[in-house]
Amino acid sequence: LALGRELGQKLAPSESTTTILLPAAGVSALDKPGEAFDDPAARHALFTSVKENCGLVSCEELPWHINDPEFAAACAQRLLTRMHHGWSGGRGAC
Repeated sequence: LALGRELGQKLAPSESTTTILLPAAGVSALDKPGEAFDDPAARHALFTSVKENCGLVSCEELPWHINDPEFAAACAQRLLTRMHHGWSGGRGAC
């Protein structure tokens, strides 16, 4: 929980255009489903703590692992959308 709190607090003062994309299936090669450090409860606690501490920065949990091509594609698509449509947008609750 401390790590999530720290991450959320560091991101909270970010610009309104900031979006945190959280990979629900794991944040490292070692915590991929079926690997030695796979711990869905710990990931849930981490993400909950980030969301509770990120202020008005938008958070979105995506269903993929951080190393999955689908996660990379989703991140890239959001960046491209922002680049093509401008960076404006309201700050929404996590």
